Amino acid sequence: MIIKSDSPAVTIPEVTVTEYILRQAARLHNKPALIDGPTGRILTYGNLADGVRRAATGLARRVAGVAAAAVAATQVALMAVALGALRDVHGTW
Repeated sequence: MIIKSDSPAVTIPEVTVTEYILRQAARLHNKPALIDGPTGRILTYGNLADGVRRAATGLARRVAGVAAAAVAATQVALMAVALGALRDVHGTW
């Protein structure tokens, strides 16, 4: 059985999740991007973009090969590391 929504169709952009978030960061710089439910910690789009760039740069400098592991104090911080791992620090996606 196929169930269709009464809402308008959603357009999904042809970009990576990381690129999409970083594009929003300039416009939504001080708005919440992530909220850690248990702690209430809020990470703004500006902070998230900064964390993604720093994580991507750090990983590119330290990690050789295709596998990496990350440890973060909170789920919010881990998201910045994960998105950073997906970002190509050479400016392409």
